[in-house]
Amino acid sequence: WAAWAECPESDPIPQQRAKIDHSYQAEHPPYYPKAAHRDGVEGEVSILVGVAGDGSISCQRLIRSSLNRDLDRAAMEAVRRWKFIPAGSEGAPVPDVVRVTVPFTLDSAVFKPDQSEASRDPRPRHFSRMHKANAGARWP
Repeated sequence: WAAWAECPESDPIPQQRAKIDHSYQAEHPPYYPKAAHRDGVEGEVSILVGVAGDGSISCQRLIRSSLNRDLDRAAMEAVRRWKFIPAGSEGAPVPDVVRVTVPFTLDSAVFKPDQSEASRDPRPRHFSRMHKANAGARWP
């Protein structure tokens, strides 16, 4: 990751050539912060992304805020996990800079899976204690 200072201040290339690899975008969607969704906050975040020749992200810079810190962070986190299809020059991939806009709308919200719920045993709490207590018992 390049330092923030190494990322350009604005999009120096009017014609974007690198493209988002949509399979990565689908695997790593921008998760809607639950508090922002609960409060009815919507917004759009624009990020300038430096794309390396291999399609990885070399740097990123927030260029237009949604005016909500949670939405901005969620967008930056999602884009950080994406891969890009690099621009090409004479058949060889070249570094590029692209502008990515991440919209957050209430009707298309995707939430981060709750790790505590996903790993929780679906059986009632008392079930495992009863099972352990009766492990040696014989039933007629």
